[in-house]
Amino acid sequence: MVEWEQSTTKGFEPLEPDIYDVEVTNAEFTVAKTGSPMYKLTFTVFNGPYKGRKVWSNLVLKADSPGSAGFFFGNMSRLGLSAEFFATVSGEAAEAKVCAALIGRRVQIKVKLGEPFQGNVRNEVEAIIPLTEDQVTRGDAAAAQGTDAAIAAASVSKSPGLPPGI
Repeated sequence: MVEWEQSTTKGFEPLEPDIYDVEVTNAEFTVAKTGSPMYKLTFTVFNGPYKGRKVWSNLVLKADSPGSAGFFFGNMSRLGLSAEFFATVSGEAAEAKVCAALIGRRVQIKVKLGEPFQGNVRNEVEAIIPLTEDQVTRGDAAAAQGTDAAIAAASVSKSPGLPPGI
């Protein structure tokens, strides 16, 4: 019985602190408990010994925090979504369009060990780092910009939407 327990929980151990090549494999818009817009991202390691492992991160835009917009949009830019992209995204499906545009993006993330939560140590994304041109090995350019199918597949919770002007 002990061997079975060890084999089933081994995949949930945190990754070693390091920089990993990842792809955004899920993006979900929701509203944080504070009422702030939040994108919940799932990154999947796409090469090396940890290929297939997942790391989760939330990008929150706090209206009451002066530095939040810079942090939020800086991370979105490193994920390939520029100010120009956000200038074109508005209306009822804005969050779904952002989620769809994030899915398939490849970047590097700097991972650290976070504080224990409910007795478990978890990974935290310390930094998002854009890939250089030679590091990009994607063959599907349409996925980088989002498609109608990706928009339909993006997970979006009921929400008040993005703040005006975003």
